[in-house]
Amino acid sequence: MSGIYVDFPSLPHHIEEYKHNVPRDAFAEALADAMARLNGSTFEKSISVAGREGFYKGIMTIQIGIGHGHKIFYFKSEKALKRIIIKALKTLKQPFIDFGIKILYRYYDGKRWQPVRSDEYLLRLFLSSDSLAFHIKLSRGLGRLDPQDLINMMLERLKVSLNSIGISSPIFTKVS
Repeated sequence: MSGIYVDFPSLPHHIEEYKHNVPRDAFAEALADAMARLNGSTFEKSISVAGREGFYKGIMTIQIGIGHGHKIFYFKSEKALKRIIIKALKTLKQPFIDFGIKILYRYYDGKRWQPVRSDEYLLRLFLSSDSLAFHIKLSRGLGRLDPQDLINMMLERLKVSLNSIGISSPIFTKVS
């Protein structure tokens, strides 16, 4: 797995850059852990449904994949996902890595859980010695989750992962 999706669009919907104080190897390890933990995670979310009025109690489940050539490969195994991310960032020393992020939504209609249209995002994450840039493109779906919320979820998981490997006070400063 190369971690590079060759069909990544040249014009992403959302770009955000952060300065950080984390060594690159530690960052690669923490990123692998954070993305593996985010894979399969479920969160509550109010969901609107076409043809129905108002919002419903809903949940969203996140699936993380890695770019390789013209495809995105999704993993159920946390170990496999972590291994591929670490290989791409530490062994191959790539300046960026491409992720596919599927978000599956379901809402409760009062009787049972019903699926609704999912979203698929492409994320190109650029990593240098002191900065991190997110390039996000909605490739399919309605975009029920704002890209900023997706970035915030990833940064929160990243901080937890950095703390678990001994970096107690990682700093992420948004570049305007």
